Amino acid sequence: MKKILFVVFSMTIMSCVLVGCNAISKQDNNGNELPVLKTISNNASDIVYDTETKIVYWDTYGSLTPYLSKDGRYCRYEKGKIVPIERRE
Repeated sequence: MKKILFVVFSMTIMSCVLVGCNAISKQDNNGNELPVLKTISNNASDIVYDTETKIVYWDTYGSLTPYLSKDGRYCRYEKGKIVPIERRE
């Protein structure tokens, strides 16, 4: 009887622990909002953009680096094209 109760109790605890494994959180451990990224190209290093700001990034093995134009400006994804952000002066 003790073995059966132990097995049932263990299975209950394991099922409660595993319930939240597939939940997608939009916050990191500090409560900061995480960006929602969409992929533009599927290569070894993907080009992705943030859906809110439209800023384009290189995604190399989970590390995000800003995508820069030839003259060193950050780029946005607008109307299906990667466009450098104009400077304000």
